[in-house]
Amino acid sequence: MAKAKKSPVAKSAVVEKSIVSSLETLAKVCKDAERAVTVRAAEVKKLMLQMKRLSKRKVVLSKRKKSLAEKNKKAPAADLRKQLRETEKELNAAKKDYAKLKVSKQAASEELANLRAHLKRVTAYMKVIKSADKALEKPKKKKRVVRKAA
Repeated sequence: MAKAKKSPVAKSAVVEKSIVSSLETLAKVCKDAERAVTVRAAEVKKLMLQMKRLSKRKVVLSKRKKSLAEKNKKAPAADLRKQLRETEKELNAAKKDYAKLKVSKQAASEELANLRAHLKRVTAYMKVIKSADKALEKPKKKKRVVRKAA
């Protein structure tokens, strides 16, 4: 009958090294997550500002298109038609840009939400580990020996 291989028992130095490296890795992950959340938040904010700008531009261009169309109806002229065509081109370009920005903002927002959730999780781990380390570092209380009276 074949003998089962016994796995070697870990030594204290190996266990200590493993714990320290794990804590360092977790601290690095926490720092990286904080930086990633900051960067993504700035990116989402920038995209929102661009979308707001394009939204206003779309409103202005659609009003201009409407007024030029009315003027062209009342008194058709070549320069009015040319202005109307240019306005329509600009409006279509603004709509395309807005659609692209909307998609990229949606993706960035989802990524930011996921990063925030992960950061919250890592921060909770770090908090628990710090409190556990604090509790473990407290000196042991000495028990009082009660002597019996004779």
